[in-house]
Amino acid sequence: MVKRRTLGDGLTPEEEAFLNPGKSAPKKKDKPTPKATKRKEESPMAQTAIQQQPVSPPPVQAAPAALNPQFAMPGVMSLNTRISAEISTALLTASMQRKIQRLHPFTQQDIVAEALTVWLHKEGYLV
Repeated sequence: MVKRRTLGDGLTPEEEAFLNPGKSAPKKKDKPTPKATKRKEESPMAQTAIQQQPVSPPPVQAAPAALNPQFAMPGVMSLNTRISAEISTALLTASMQRKIQRLHPFTQQDIVAEALTVWLHKEGYLV
């Protein structure tokens, strides 16, 4: 079994003098040199647990030529816009009625996305 050290065994003379200002710091020669420091360096816990091998990044697939790669972003983006109260009420009504009838799209987000997609296709902004 490994002999345990006290907290004071690891202090330098300057640290002991700081902690005990009234006492003179004992010289390090009086204390035996702890062997635990060497064991710590040799212990398997001091080494990294996992050997990491350099991994080459996966190949990046090219974006379609129709999309500008610097503006193409995967997933759903947040969009805030102001619309008239009349459009907002009509959108809410359409959403609720379609949800009751279980027709897709029925969420406001999906309805707006579908409407914008149709308009962007018609105007040539979305291929």
